[in-house]
Amino acid sequence: MTATKHLLQIFRQFCSKPQERHVQVCILGADTAAGHALSILVKQNPTISALHLQGTSGVESMGLDLNHFDTRCKVHSYYDMDSASKSVKSADIVVMLGLNTCTSKMSIAKLVMAEGPRVSKLAEACARYAPKAVIIVAVTPISVTLPIVAEIYRKSDWYHPGRLLGSAMLVQIKANALAGHYQTLDPQMVHVPIIGGPDVDCALPLFAQAVPVGLSLKDSEKLMERFREQVPHPVMSTAVGLNRMITGIAMGIRGDYDANVPAFIRSNVIGTCSHLVCIVKIGKSGVLHNYGLQKLRKDELMQFEETCLELKKREEMASDLVNRKDKCALPEFMIREMEEEKTEKMGIIR
Repeated sequence: MTATKHLLQIFRQFCSKPQERHVQVCILGADTAAGHALSILVKQNPTISALHLQGTSGVESMGLDLNHFDTRCKVHSYYDMDSASKSVKSADIVVMLGLNTCTSKMSIAKLVMAEGPRVSKLAEACARYAPKAVIIVAVTPISVTLPIVAEIYRKSDWYHPGRLLGSAMLVQIKANALAGHYQTLDPQMVHVPIIGGPDVDCALPLFAQAVPVGLSLKDSEKLMERFREQVPHPVMSTAVGLNRMITGIAMGIRGDYDANVPAFIRSNVIGTCSHLVCIVKIGKSGVLHNYGLQKLRKDELMQFEETCLELKKREEMASDLVNRKDKCALPEFMIREMEEEKTEKMGIIR
């Protein structure tokens, strides 16, 4: 009988289902409007077991309130001087949010100067205390802030391009919604391929290759004009998109073979720029496969080339900000911006 029981224990050990991995998420900048909305969605996300909120003292009451939700996800708040380092220690996914202090009228250089130093400090904390976590950068402009994070990680021993992702979900859901409503279809059943960058001004939605029905060239141009229209603070759409991205990454970490998400990621498809928006497959340790680019038409290829040149300029801005010798001095791109403004005020045409 003893031998029979021992065999039964071995059989149950090898034949039982493997336990699901618990996924923990950290939101850096949870005290912002987008952080509030995203925290509510992640708290109700069934794939997440713990949520870590980092921000000012307001996140304490926010965390207490969220813990009253009858879901299994536990919420922890961090708001002291070492809040960033403490909040990311046990996280599998770290989301970086902007402070929403910028306006749509600001130039790219001024946006970078407003958010870049903070992003650099957060990236240093993540590289030191959460080196194996998947980082989602959602600080505008993402086409600059993700290269900033990549530059910081290159200086550490934990650089892994498959764990550094820029959020392209805002432009993805915006393109899907525009194409779906224009064709009187359910936007949830529509997929518009996105290439180029993750920001509205540098993303290139391929409306002609939309699924299930592509649009004509004339209709694509109409939707492109509407797509380029800027929303001052797209808080709700940003939160919904990030929650979907978090869900996809969490499913991949838990072992789902079909966990695919669009992301702004390191790519060697072309030599002009180092990062592009692509569909990637997520695994337990980050990105497993990058599906690359699909075939482009002639007009799409011309637009894509212009977008890549713009992305190259933005990557150079990130490199100038991180690798400048004097951290107190202005980077080169900001000096050029100030000189151009002076020239415009003086009315001098070069």
